[in-house]
Amino acid sequence: QYPEQWTKIREILERKDAGIRGGALKEIGDEGEAIALEYERITVAATRRDLAHLVKKVSMATSLGYDIISLHAEEGRRKKYIEVKTTKKNHMPEVEIPFTISINEWSVAQQHGDDYFIYRVTITKEGVSIFSIRNPVARAKDGTLSAEPIGFKIVYLPGSGAYLDMKPIYANNQ
Repeated sequence: QYPEQWTKIREILERKDAGIRGGALKEIGDEGEAIALEYERITVAATRRDLAHLVKKVSMATSLGYDIISLHAEEGRRKKYIEVKTTKKNHMPEVEIPFTISINEWSVAQQHGDDYFIYRVTITKEGVSIFSIRNPVARAKDGTLSAEPIGFKIVYLPGSGAYLDMKPIYANNQ
């Protein structure tokens, strides 16, 4: 009986379009990361060609809190941690478009201070722009950036609610 129930739940979940939207967002994010990676490689190579190979995309590794590891080329091998946030529009927006970062990304930004950057990549028909925010935590403290906590982690105990009876779903999907 149990495997049959999970099959029905999986069928319900697969009907949603969230995967399509998520895939499109990942594709846009990947484009922005590729642009930022190329920018970093070129700018590091302009100062220290011998160090350009150290610029790497690391976003495939989960939970690092940044997408690209680069260098402050003018300062030797000092690391630079870059989180890339990308938006795609038909035309360059007249106002800055807010974006979200995870609690982990904010925590890593706190940890790395002036070595942490957010690259806000905007892709339009007119071209590409990168707005660089160095040390977003300090920018929030000095008032040039607003960081609003918009999520809560919910840890719940059995007394906070009750499991719903799933029989109607199983019966309806036979």
